[in-house]
Amino acid sequence: MSAGAIYVNSWSAAGYQSLINFGMSCDGINRALVVFIYVDSSSNVLNYCQYDSVDLTAEATIAGAGIQRIYVQSMLNPPTGTLNLITSIGGPLNFHVHAVTLEGVEQSGDPFGSVGWSENNDSSPSRSRDSNNRSIVLDSVGYIDDTIVPTVGAGQTKVEDTNIGSATRFASSWEQGVDPSVVMSWSLSSSIQWLMGAISVQGIQKKSSRALMIL
Repeated sequence: MSAGAIYVNSWSAAGYQSLINFGMSCDGINRALVVFIYVDSSSNVLNYCQYDSVDLTAEATIAGAGIQRIYVQSMLNPPTGTLNLITSIGGPLNFHVHAVTLEGVEQSGDPFGSVGWSENNDSSPSRSRDSNNRSIVLDSVGYIDDTIVPTVGAGQTKVEDTNIGSATRFASSWEQGVDPSVVMSWSLSSSIQWLMGAISVQGIQKKSSRALMIL
């Protein structure tokens, strides 16, 4: 029997500023934290992303056409309790932070798969990621128009959707993995130049148990 990674909770904040700081909780067994950061900048502006004053690990920096970037950060086995997630950029700029906590994540090796990304100018963001029945796939999509509404694709659950008035919008979701891959997708209310990133996180495997019968 197998047991996979599962979604636990999420937090978000956004604004025209240079630092975002909010309290969030990490609890449970075999924990992980994944953070998506979106900025309207053509330069690498991320100074740091820290949970309980410890730097997260950079999984990817996605530089889109024009002035858009997504940063994907992670922490394996974050400390428990309600602690501060602090993200600093060279700003002020319009930027968003979406944090997702997971349980049941593989704690040995690197459970965070490579980050896939895509961009286009239309109303149908989409990206495929390799997965299996123990993994969970997380994604995010951003664009420079806060009035365009994102609708999550079939099988996905939206976790956060933040907008900065007259500026940018950023949405994130999750879907349980299946073998061999999952397609993460969105439907936007209008066409726009969007940027999207997705990551597959591997879950633990529970060993099957066998009963010994003595006759």
